Amino acid sequence: MKRRWIRFAVLATAFGLAAAPALAFGGHHGGDSSSSLTGETLLTSEIPLNPGTLDVEGTCNLLGTSTFTFTATGEATGPFPGPFTESGTIVVDLLGGVATSFSATFSIDSPAGTVTGTKTLQTPTAFGLCGTAAFPTGGPNSLDFEGSVSYSATIPGRRGSVTDTGTSFVVVSDTEIRGQPGFNGFLFSETFTSTATGGCDDFRRHRGCDDDDDDDDDDD
Repeated sequence: MKRRWIRFAVLATAFGLAAAPALAFGGHHGGDSSSSLTGETLLTSEIPLNPGTLDVEGTCNLLGTSTFTFTATGEATGPFPGPFTESGTIVVDLLGGVATSFSATFSIDSPAGTVTGTKTLQTPTAFGLCGTAAFPTGGPNSLDFEGSVSYSATIPGRRGSVTDTGTSFVVVSDTEIRGQPGFNGFLFSETFTSTATGGCDDFRRHRGCDDDDDDDDDDD
């Protein structure tokens, strides 16, 4: 079990160090350079570099399944930077050490407009533990979830909203411990990868994707 504490601390620290360059990238583009969520990161923890909140509610059943609800808030980085909120439900089967269900809704208030979307568990099961099985010295209803989920999002664009779909890897970890110096009591992280395919994107970033009217203007 000690390895889980080490993984938790290392993962939180790694995301903390990576957040600064991601924010710089997002700030430069101002959320106006992409019609997909590839590269978008949602992150919050007790580490001051990643300010935000994670509220988890539920009762851990050591002999079977447990249902938890969560709400995370923080700052998104990537092509659509800005404050984010995500709320969802996770069902954990402690006997199998798996999460059998994950569903969530999220929103990102970016300079380009509001991104909204939904998520569901991509595979039949994902990693999931609660209570002392998750964190031996944590709270009785602590939670640790890690898994790949499918997302569908509505993204603002210059020519109207577009729909993006893909996968994201989500970590929801709450030890139910807060305020201890040098200890990270919670972590919510998520990275998006779009699976949408096609030709020119909504923002016509490549000259070869210009409209016919633009080509006619060039000929003149």
